[in-house]
Amino acid sequence: METKKKKGVGTRAPMPCQPAEERRHNFKEVALGYDEATAMAEAGRCLQCKKPGCVTGCPVGVPIRDFIGALREGNVAEAYRLIKTANALPAVCGRVCPQEKQCESKCILKAKGQPVAIGRLERYVADNHSAATACEAQTGHNACAAPVPGKRVACIGSGPSSLSCAGYCASQGIKVDVYEALHEAGGVLIYGIPSFRLPKDVVHREIDGLKELGVDFHLDSVGGRTFQIHELLEKYDAVFIGVGAGLPRFLGVPGENLVGVFSANEFLTRVNLGRAYLFPEYDTPVYRGRKVTVFGAGNVAMDAARTALRMGAKEVRVCYRRSRAEMPARLEEVEHAEQEGVQFEMLVAPLQFNADEEMHLKSVSLQRMELGEPDASGRRRPVAIPGSEFELETDLAIVALGTRSNPILLEATQDLEKTERGYIKVNEETGYWQVWDAEKGAYVDTKYIAGGLRVVEVAGGYNFTVTEANGEPKTIFIPGGAALLSIIPELNGQNYAQDFDIYYGILNNDVDWAGHKAVNGKMLKGMYPTADRDIKMQVNPAGADADAYDWAFVSTDNTTPWGLNFGAPQAWTGKATTATRATSANGMWLLPRDVQKWDLDAAGSQGRPDYAGQFKANDGDKYLFALKATSKNNGEVVKSPFVYTFKASNVNATENIHINGLTFAPSGSSFLYGKEYTPSFDMLGFSSDGYDQWAEDSVLVYDYYLEIDKSKITDESIRKYGVEITADGYRFIAKKEAVVNNTIPFIYNYILINGQKGKTYFSVNFNDEAVTVPDKFLEDIVAPFNATVIADQTRWYGWSKALDLTEFFNTLGDAGKMKWIDAIARSMGNSTDPQEINRSVFDKRYGSNDLDFNVELTGGDPINNQGTWDRVIYNGALLDKYIEFDYVDATGKSCLTGNIRDLDKITALKVTFKVDSELGGHVTAPYYTTDGRQYSGDNTKIALPLDNAFRVEIATRYDQYEVARMNFSFELQMPTNCPIKRESVANRTSAWSKDKDGNDVLKVYGEKLLDRYDAVAADMRDAFKGVYNYQNGAYNAQANVEANWYEVLVPTNSFQIIGKTNESYATLAGISNSSLYTEWNTIGFYGTAGNMDAYTLTDVKYHHFNVYTEAKDDIILQFASRIADSKVAKVASKGTKENPFIAKAVYSTDGLQTILKYAFEVSNTDFTLADAFDKPYYLFDRAAAQGVTAALRAELNSSLVNNRQSIVVDKADPSFYGLYPSAKMDQQATNVVTYILDGAAQTANTNKMKFDIAKEVGNGKVIEITYHITDVFGMTKDLTFYVQTLN
Repeated sequence: METKKKKGVGTRAPMPCQPAEERRHNFKEVALGYDEATAMAEAGRCLQCKKPGCVTGCPVGVPIRDFIGALREGNVAEAYRLIKTANALPAVCGRVCPQEKQCESKCILKAKGQPVAIGRLERYVADNHSAATACEAQTGHNACAAPVPGKRVACIGSGPSSLSCAGYCASQGIKVDVYEALHEAGGVLIYGIPSFRLPKDVVHREIDGLKELGVDFHLDSVGGRTFQIHELLEKYDAVFIGVGAGLPRFLGVPGENLVGVFSANEFLTRVNLGRAYLFPEYDTPVYRGRKVTVFGAGNVAMDAARTALRMGAKEVRVCYRRSRAEMPARLEEVEHAEQEGVQFEMLVAPLQFNADEEMHLKSVSLQRMELGEPDASGRRRPVAIPGSEFELETDLAIVALGTRSNPILLEATQDLEKTERGYIKVNEETGYWQVWDAEKGAYVDTKYIAGGLRVVEVAGGYNFTVTEANGEPKTIFIPGGAALLSIIPELNGQNYAQDFDIYYGILNNDVDWAGHKAVNGKMLKGMYPTADRDIKMQVNPAGADADAYDWAFVSTDNTTPWGLNFGAPQAWTGKATTATRATSANGMWLLPRDVQKWDLDAAGSQGRPDYAGQFKANDGDKYLFALKATSKNNGEVVKSPFVYTFKASNVNATENIHINGLTFAPSGSSFLYGKEYTPSFDMLGFSSDGYDQWAEDSVLVYDYYLEIDKSKITDESIRKYGVEITADGYRFIAKKEAVVNNTIPFIYNYILINGQKGKTYFSVNFNDEAVTVPDKFLEDIVAPFNATVIADQTRWYGWSKALDLTEFFNTLGDAGKMKWIDAIARSMGNSTDPQEINRSVFDKRYGSNDLDFNVELTGGDPINNQGTWDRVIYNGALLDKYIEFDYVDATGKSCLTGNIRDLDKITALKVTFKVDSELGGHVTAPYYTTDGRQYSGDNTKIALPLDNAFRVEIATRYDQYEVARMNFSFELQMPTNCPIKRESVANRTSAWSKDKDGNDVLKVYGEKLLDRYDAVAADMRDAFKGVYNYQNGAYNAQANVEANWYEVLVPTNSFQIIGKTNESYATLAGISNSSLYTEWNTIGFYGTAGNMDAYTLTDVKYHHFNVYTEAKDDIILQFASRIADSKVAKVASKGTKENPFIAKAVYSTDGLQTILKYAFEVSNTDFTLADAFDKPYYLFDRAAAQGVTAALRAELNSSLVNNRQSIVVDKADPSFYGLYPSAKMDQQATNVVTYILDGAAQTANTNKMKFDIAKEVGNGKVIEITYHITDVFGMTKDLTFYVQTLN
């Protein structure tokens, strides 16, 4: 009996996120998504209710229970299909929908406080489902509906509603055009929602999928300006209006026009769509505030606040006129904002914005509120509290109070009736849009339903279900058409023109020929055209039979060019040119080139267009052709959504084709005895005049036949090896094992399409077995690029990884490994030069389409790598400059020494990634070029891209055939080994800390410049580890090279920082290396009120290896006082209130014993003081004693050579050596104490202070004395002690 799975509730799985302190400085996605184990565990919490309430809470009715059930079973594809029945954008909705207020609010587990994480599971399914076709990506089905001839739909806007509509329509075979006003498609998903909440590649993936379905996007197309609705209605069967709600609402208070007040729409659009956060790669201007206030409490307000924080704001505050309970934002967004440091000011409303003298925003006036009775929205209405007004300092205000419909298109379409809110009015009874009928003088229904659309595949066609305005469904049946949705080219679904070359030769007379195609020993006169390559394509659905169709090319006027032939479709199992397309074995097809004779003298040839001219216009531009498939069963037609172009070249000039008599190496894998082979050559012909392309043999060769070259092999050897040519002359075979490790010579007799005949020669070495490792995957390297300097190459840095070859060898087997080692040994030849050997073994593909390379780099960001040739040039340059390989032993020592015996010691493939510190510029995403632009062929400006996935293929060849192949992938990330640390080197003159907002604060304890009464100079050598090395109490003479790569932007209001001023960049290498304070080049000011300068160093960057730029957190540079930041200031033992010093009575000497005063004294031993670095701090000089020399206070407190530690030297009243003493008695200030310095003269030694207390105080009185220890900057530290009089 089957055991039923138990249903468990469990604990809701938390969403892994970037740490708050890290993410508040970047725009990467905050929520990282579930991994497989977490998603399965969370799906297991679902109770699979019979009546799932979660579905009722979903606005689009996603079958939540069913998709989670499929996920529980590990069937991600089925889960995805179920979601797509109702939701067109699950990867988007899984991230941004307010699930806690919709589906999750109806989950039965919410009673326990932890509903199933429905949104997170929806996102997991969308992110982890790999669709095989564009249809599957849109619908969850591998097949889409048939094209509907003549049906066209226009979508205005490209936001989520238009994308959904376009996706549904396109998947049902309807041609769709999307018109977008901005320069990038995606609508609010692109310009409104920040990438840390919704990564742009998620949106781009949806848009790219629509393009593959044939949806065309027309950008910079503004409805009501560049086109009108009535113009579209003349061309399209239906028009969907999804212009979005892009018109912002404002507060309506005074001062909203000040510089510094923005709508959230404008602020977010500049940052998101304009990529202002990528400055200077994008130079979109954006207003950056330091104290930012956001009005509103929805998701847009959270987006604006968190974006402002990431743009450098030091303080961001959200103001809301209701309480937290009424906030409409997603709970997760509020929590994330709080974690990142956003502050919330509840129950406040703005009264007005206040300006400075230049009309810039300086503050906002607010009023406290309290909640009254509920309003129309159901939320309690905020009521002003009289007299509660206050002012909040702010320099950037962002208003996020909601939006209204974009008015441009609707205002330009006067015959559309609008509601009070500016939306198109709908007939509530019928659900149809209404327009004004001038003749009837009234609004009438259009034929367009305003509700939603759902399409379900049924037998024989599709049911289109539209939802009326009253909520009632209406279903329309549309019969199915052809079996193919689309025809997709092999180059990753690109929709630009596929360029083909056509070569043709003309024979005016028959030519003698002995090959298989000969007719009575002749190649007959006529024209022989052929294309330069086979047509490779994918047809959808994958199970469709391409051979059930007739194939032809047609021009825009449906004309088929003559003289262009292709053979019957063949299932193609070769790999696609890029690895990004998932294909099935029968989804990829080949239309092979087929050279056929065209009789130019036949009657049907009269009136035909010129052959070459039919492929191009009079001005030389190429015509566009589509590939047409016509069903052999019912005649239905499908055309490719992309186009082809052709260039026809006459190759009759035989003197331009030089191949006769040449020897070529056949391409392909190893040749085994007992098997037939058809020779294929990588390149056979070249012309430099009139025919300007390399051409493969099958392009120009009309026919050929093989012969054994008996001038190089005896008949006995031919018999012994069993070498034969097939009857048609096309293939060869060696039937006997004796041929193993022997080479057989052949002659390739050919006749070209222009009648030229000749011979070429090739030889084949036969083997007995094939190696069993066609392509062994070694490892996926994902690691920070923590390179170190390469020995003897100070400009080059490298990071290495040894990839273990144990599994590779296990798969090869002993015999295969021996063959592999033998092949490497042959590559080495007789060389003993390790570099020459390495180049031979790892022959890199660089700048050539030659197939004889051993190493190839594929993948990478398509921004620099957009096609086959780009891959050769760009990836080839990266491979040649920045990646090195070696075979090493267990100790990491190279085995490519020239000694064959060392090859037996190979245990690993060592790969080294390199970077050139003298590249001549810095690189950042997305281009990783020194000029910040797309790669243009200049190899001196490129570096290995970070955060890009690459694949390396390494082949080992034995003569002409491939013995084995291995591959690995890598994705290098931003280095983490920055050698410059924000740590004090010796704790002498600087200290690091964090302020309350988590900012890095660097306190520098400097010296007063004698020539400036208000200037302080700081020694910055101590501030950063890695700038100067510190040993034996001294810094090295020269800054380390890495200090040149760490730079900061000096603010305009500073005097001098690291020798720079006025928004100029300073590098840490500019830090003055001197023990003389007069030579220090970081200078600030201090004030008489005891305050010292603080500056914020922004745009802090570290250029790893002087190449890769990493943004660092800002630095608050604070000039500080060693004594004001004292760690300890107290009495040593006596002197507390409980155990005070004793001031003894001093009596007269006249015999009367009259009390004259009370007296006591203190010295350094009576106090325990420590400065900012926890080093002892002394108040007095040191007296000379036995074995001890006298020393001044400045010398005692100094850790520097010049003995100046900001000590006040004035010994006169009220300074008293900078102690500024004061006294209290009975908590009131008193002047009963007289202070006397020992050695009061400036040149004398002052090692103690004496106190005389007036006799009137009397016996037993406790007096509180405070030293206000003050330095030359006016900064103070109080030290309080107590003394009691005693008779």
